[in-house]
Amino acid sequence: AAQTVLGNMLAALSILASRPFVVGEYITVVSSSFPQQWGTYPHETEPVGFSGTVREIGLIYTVIEGPDGIPLHFANGSLMTSLLINHSRGVVRQVRARLTVPRTVPFHRYQQEVGRALAGVSDVVPGSLRLRIVSVGESGYDVVIMVGIPAVDAEEARSRVLERLLALELPAPLS
Repeated sequence: AAQTVLGNMLAALSILASRPFVVGEYITVVSSSFPQQWGTYPHETEPVGFSGTVREIGLIYTVIEGPDGIPLHFANGSLMTSLLINHSRGVVRQVRARLTVPRTVPFHRYQQEVGRALAGVSDVVPGSLRLRIVSVGESGYDVVIMVGIPAVDAEEARSRVLERLLALELPAPLS
């Protein structure tokens, strides 16, 4: 038990010295030590982990306030062996959406429509739009749309981008 306590204390000193995060920053902790359920398309989502705002870096535990307001206590030693994603330090965040397009709509025309729809969203970083076909089915194909948005107010900007994509009217099929 003393070894674990001492390890967590040394890990706290390491966290304070290397500063992968500080109090007030929004982070995600990804570790195989903490089981999580994967999303429908895990290869297209952010890594599955625990996210929240760092509230305290203590000698034994770091406390992160989760999105629902519940405090999460991580042993500092476990944080040292986890992937830590610091969302507060990026300048641009990525919005990803996966949509199914009918096969009758040519991809190049769909690209043009998405470009036009997102051109009116002031949050979109110029030149950041990318579309990729990720699967093809009998009646349609799945497209992943990726666009950069400013990290400041990212959730509101993400919502505006997704609302615009939901309102997108598909081009008429070629006959």
